[in-house]
Amino acid sequence: MTDFQGFDSQETFVPVPQSFFLHLLPRLQRVEDIKTALYALWRLQSRPDNLPALDEEALTGPEAQAASGLDAAALGRGLQAAVAIGLLLTASREGRRLYLLNSPRGRLLLASWQRGQWTPPDRLDDLPPQPRPNIYRLYEEHIGPLSPLIADALRDAEAAYPAPWIAEAIEIAVKRNVRHWRYVEAILKRWKEEGHVSQQDRQNHSETDSRYRKGKFADFIES
Repeated sequence: MTDFQGFDSQETFVPVPQSFFLHLLPRLQRVEDIKTALYALWRLQSRPDNLPALDEEALTGPEAQAASGLDAAALGRGLQAAVAIGLLLTASREGRRLYLLNSPRGRLLLASWQRGQWTPPDRLDDLPPQPRPNIYRLYEEHIGPLSPLIADALRDAEAAYPAPWIAEAIEIAVKRNVRHWRYVEAILKRWKEEGHVSQQDRQNHSETDSRYRKGKFADFIES
């Protein structure tokens, strides 16, 4: 586990209702219950479709265990505690158990589901979208210290190329132990001119690496 370096300007904040701190948190006595409640709030409040409902597996499965540091049994107990204090609602129908946030929309959805008036999507376990990597942080972590010249180059690259391309090009440079911005830039220039290359097309390491070290892009990757 890496050391936490602090929040950055790209953070996405999750709204936590004030009532949670005023009325519910004092009633959660076990650490596992608090961790489960916070994890459930994050997952339910971060759904891309704004649907405040999740399948049980989403809150007790491998992703939940990794994020909370709890096993499935502890998460199950935490969910029971969250339901008992009124933070979450739950019900089973046709062999499927859902957990919903105890909000006006959550209560409406639960009642509609129980009456057979609402059919939830087949899967309610998708993870929240991951924040976009910050290319300045990626550069410092994987290539080297930022200089004013490099910062300008990164700023230009961020405007010229999609962020996932930049992150992927840096990853390629790290894997090939060519930790130079010019090498990353050469990859980006080639993708822009010739099309983004899929992971499958890059499986042959020596062939792909030589494409960036030779030819018209060679000048970009000289030290």
